[in-house]
Amino acid sequence: MNMFNKDWDVPPTYNEAMIDIVRHLQPDQEVPNHEFSQIINGLFLTDCNYTLKDVTNNNILLVINVTTDCPPDEDIIRDVDHLQFFYEDSVHETLPINYLSNLIYYAVLRSEENPGIIVHCYAGVSRSSTIIIAYLMKYKHLSLEDAYEFVLSKRKFVNINLGFFSQLIRFELLLYSKQGYRKPNFLRNVLVDRHFKFLTNGT
Repeated sequence: MNMFNKDWDVPPTYNEAMIDIVRHLQPDQEVPNHEFSQIINGLFLTDCNYTLKDVTNNNILLVINVTTDCPPDEDIIRDVDHLQFFYEDSVHETLPINYLSNLIYYAVLRSEENPGIIVHCYAGVSRSSTIIIAYLMKYKHLSLEDAYEFVLSKRKFVNINLGFFSQLIRFELLLYSKQGYRKPNFLRNVLVDRHFKFLTNGT
């Protein structure tokens, strides 16, 4: 059974091309026990093992936790806003990437200080990477390709599952069709030009 064609309402050629190309792009690197990665000023991508030193040294005011099995350490987040969103790292999962990218943006706007924001999942590899890439696409006006490569340059072992990559491709198409962003260039020849109208329901 091909789970990608079964569960995604996209043409088989789209799925096959995306799977082949994304597998080629994804790094084959061992994930360390803990690494605290600054993606841009004030925005950090990490895993469940972030420390009190990470929080205090970087003026962390908000932690966005995207896990089902990683409760916060109350001693670490005592003076920090902590929001947990219960999502699995699964190709069958749908992350609220638009909502969470908005959450990061408005957390920055509402703070009079220079806020630090942590986005993490269990290993800081797939779920949290997806959210930060979506934020860079929407609010820093990066293409998916540029945002992905930028995050990968800051955290070498990012490895987004194929379901989340499908979401990001759709998100880029949505930004282009609804908000007038520049035309997507990620996998353009194989995916976007051929299926743009289908994936955006003709809008």
